[in-house]
Amino acid sequence: MTDYATDTQIDSFLRAFVFARGYRRLQALAEHPAAIKDEHDACLLIAFTDGETPTHPHSWTSVAESGINHVIININDKVSIAPDGREMVVQANFENNAFRPLLDFALSPDVPAFNSSTWQQRPSIMPLERDVMHTIVVDRIDEANPSPIYREIECAGDCFQSLLTTSYCFLPDSRSFHTQLLSSLRAGCIPVVMSPSQRLPFQEQLDWRLASFRFPMSLLSSVPEMLEKLGKEDLLEMRRRGRIFLSRIDDAQALAKSLVAALSERIQIGLPPHPKACFWLYSHDRWNSGRDLTYTPSTLHDVPQMPGDAPFHEGTKEHLRAVNGARRLGHTRDEEQFTVMILAYNRDNGVRKIIEMLRDCPYLNKVRVLIV
Repeated sequence: MTDYATDTQIDSFLRAFVFARGYRRLQALAEHPAAIKDEHDACLLIAFTDGETPTHPHSWTSVAESGINHVIININDKVSIAPDGREMVVQANFENNAFRPLLDFALSPDVPAFNSSTWQQRPSIMPLERDVMHTIVVDRIDEANPSPIYREIECAGDCFQSLLTTSYCFLPDSRSFHTQLLSSLRAGCIPVVMSPSQRLPFQEQLDWRLASFRFPMSLLSSVPEMLEKLGKEDLLEMRRRGRIFLSRIDDAQALAKSLVAALSERIQIGLPPHPKACFWLYSHDRWNSGRDLTYTPSTLHDVPQMPGDAPFHEGTKEHLRAVNGARRLGHTRDEEQFTVMILAYNRDNGVRKIIEMLRDCPYLNKVRVLIV
């Protein structure tokens, strides 16, 4: 996987060298801030293949074990390559038992170049209801045995235009699964993965439960009834979250940022410019919220509140108050505080006086007034 002897300082930045080989759509990797021009100073060596030409760059055997520190990206979704050493493989399809969870990435690298106007082509999350409740997306429709219940659509390439009127896209195991997943997300159609084992893009980083469903194929007849119970708010939130996940894998620039960030986490070497920042502690929130992954942030987002018994300094400028002479923050979380309920019978002035008396009351979270 990775030989850290090539990186003399573990707390330095991730440095990657890209053997471009003329694949212009994926030139975004070579333009990433973590990419360098001297392969001898690189922690990772990234090469591309179309699944047919030789995959080994000249640096393949320059380390102790073949493939160490190498990432091979197969841009041909129709062909799968088998690992030939300790390299990390990125491709859409893996043969049976060939996928290695600690090394490989299952996703489609065959994505278009970044286009600044792509967002204009995306359908709206609304309306809530679409003309078609669910559609099964397949490589090829079996004309001799068509589904008597479900609508089927052939999709061996980008077919998102055919899915714009569908609420749920059923995606069975297939050679075109990752292409079909991209099409469903582009159409705003919630993916329903009909396989317990199908790998999803960046599955360790993205919480796909927020944007998709997963069922075994044996439950196909029962799934529509389950989906009908989904609340309106949940359905819209899953569409919105699917749009965020799509932004991680939809084009060459987005995929380059996501892949480098995932590689950084996997080999435990931070991204520039802050190698010592606690990138991994909050990386799950950054991945799933849509925040940029290009750099390690200089400040952390969504930092939890301090515990209620944490001491504070007298010179703090946060206007904190010591409770009963204590030198603690007090109850800072909602569950540690209390709510005042006031039931009033046409006594507006009395209610105002009570609320004024409660001003700055320690541990008070909110006041609710019920006027009868």
